[in-house]
Amino acid sequence: MLDSVSAYDFTFALLRGENAAIKLRRRAFATSPLVWARLLALEACGPPVDRALAAAGLAGEAPPLLRRLLRESTTIAIQRAVAIRAQLTEIAALAVAHGVRILVLKGAARLLAGEMPGTRTISDIDLLVAPSETRLHSLLREELGYHVSGPGAAHHLPGLSRESGVGVEVHFRLSELPQQLDDAIWNDTRRVREVDGALEIPSPTALLLHTLDHAVVLNWQTRYRLRDLLDVAALHTPEISADRLRAFIRASPDRRALETLLAAARDFASEDSSKRGGALQTARRVGRARIALAVVPADPRVVDRVFRYAGALAEASPVVAHRLGTQLVRRVAALVFEGLTVIAAISAAGCADHVSPGPIDVPPFVFTSDLAGAPGIYRMSGGVVTRLSAATADDAEPHSAAGRIVFMSGRDANAEIYVADLNLESQSRLTDDPSTDGEPALDPSAGRIAFVSSRTGAPRIWTMNVDGSAPLALPTGTPTYVPETSPSWSPLGDQLAFVSARTGTPQVYLVPAGGGDALQVTHETTGAFAPAWTPDGESLLYATGAGTSIFIIAPGGEARLFAESARGIGEPACNETLCLAVTDPYGAGGDLMVIPRAGGGPRVVGEGHGRARHPAFLVPVAGNQ
Repeated sequence: MLDSVSAYDFTFALLRGENAAIKLRRRAFATSPLVWARLLALEACGPPVDRALAAAGLAGEAPPLLRRLLRESTTIAIQRAVAIRAQLTEIAALAVAHGVRILVLKGAARLLAGEMPGTRTISDIDLLVAPSETRLHSLLREELGYHVSGPGAAHHLPGLSRESGVGVEVHFRLSELPQQLDDAIWNDTRRVREVDGALEIPSPTALLLHTLDHAVVLNWQTRYRLRDLLDVAALHTPEISADRLRAFIRASPDRRALETLLAAARDFASEDSSKRGGALQTARRVGRARIALAVVPADPRVVDRVFRYAGALAEASPVVAHRLGTQLVRRVAALVFEGLTVIAAISAAGCADHVSPGPIDVPPFVFTSDLAGAPGIYRMSGGVVTRLSAATADDAEPHSAAGRIVFMSGRDANAEIYVADLNLESQSRLTDDPSTDGEPALDPSAGRIAFVSSRTGAPRIWTMNVDGSAPLALPTGTPTYVPETSPSWSPLGDQLAFVSARTGTPQVYLVPAGGGDALQVTHETTGAFAPAWTPDGESLLYATGAGTSIFIIAPGGEARLFAESARGIGEPACNETLCLAVTDPYGAGGDLMVIPRAGGGPRVVGEGHGRARHPAFLVPVAGNQ
């Protein structure tokens, strides 16, 4: 708990521009990556922390796993921003064709207003229509290929999604209960030239009012998140009508909480780092209480509930306490009813036959997990999981070929690359550079290693011999300032697949093993990630930016769906008969999955092993199978 509070306090100070004490910084950086993953997800502040860490000159001091988490959060934020712009262009055309007036809300509205892509996390696209125009929900399904993927609520229709895109919610009210802002917001809008004026966004004042209402009233259990403080501070500009703001707050039954958030955001963004009024102290107290308790449970669903309830109790507001008690009573009643319904269904079913999928024989493979606290490499063989890394080792990103494993380790206070036997008993360090070296991949003969290094600036693809000699920045034709990631050798070792954002969106490219002009393979709107070859060398698998699908494509051909999961799916790795993957590739979850290449959906083969990542089949020396 104390470690999680240290991480929160350091993040709080960092985002304020304060100079955190060395002792606090060290405690925060020593905190488990799992704690950091939960904090960044629950406070929804990964991209701004990434920028603030770099601006403070502390990126090199932060542990490699934290840097990777931040890099991933920023990458995902950029992917979603790109996808949102493309989707809104389509939705704008739909609005014109059918004469539907659409108001874009929240993060998507800020994006259209000129906010830099990747500045903040955006979970979905929120659209507001008049109650008489809810036909937009049907139009999105019938003409743009969306399907229902989430529950509805008192103020919006069921959530919509589609492949390679961000989810959409069609609102007919701003909150669960009708309020004055529902009508007023339509009289205070701006048209967006970027989408031919077919869509509107709220005025600066209306956008602030809605942000305050959403953070305090609708999401009353998660008030004063760090993202809320940042958002309100950014929106509270001189353009805001002070009279309308005061009138809105006075008319709200949550007046005190609105005033607290507004004052806390103002102090949070103040250049005077010593300015910590009572409102900011309240926000900090609530945040510290939430994260201190939310790191204890293992189940992500329990984590979310603890986060909400701990914050509500820490606020010590009579209004919130009443809401919390009412909600708990309703939840208990719902659980009792659900239990009785299940019992009745079982009784009615009697002895009906049940057919389950047959067992799958999964060859031994390795993966990364934070199950024991520090990240380590684990092996699964015959359903039995064994930790291969030392107890305190900070090991990740394993890859195997010809009887060897390469992996990244942060045990030296910097991300370096190691090579070892299949049991990780005989290890050799291959790189020794103050930059970050990671994502190693062995060629099929285990003679060469491709990896990602930031030693010349932006992360780039490098190669070296398996003994660490002859490191070389691989010529790919990508401008040197554009990041490259995720190298993957072809089965013959003559080509490398990798990811580059040279066109603005991360896509998969192919380049000869010795370097040359790279060929773009994918053209995904939300980006393509984590390429993996099929054993015959004819196709590549990759994950989409939406995080729910894996596609397969032959270079020069058309992509087709390979696997999908509502839990999320990504990081594929294949042998002749099976592919491995993980659930929730961009979140704090992560169970292990297998996908039969002959057909059939993905199946979970490993639960309860922490945040599983980077699965890779163990490849013995030829002839020693």
